[in-house]
Amino acid sequence: MAGRAHAEVVGHDPETAEKATRRKFTPAYKRKILARTDHASEGQIGALLREEGNPALY
Repeated sequence: MAGRAHAEVVGHDPETAEKATRRKFTPAYKRKILARTDHASEGQIGALLREEGNPALY
């Protein structure tokens, strides 16, 4: 098989999950974020969401 990449399967890595789990946000958390963005200017919203550290938000 010349010219083809060959990947070797080493085994199961216990550090990684079998299937990605979807994050669930509480209604209180969502209300908090919405309240903060209501009082922020357009340029501040991105900074606010990055400050939260939640990539699902931006």
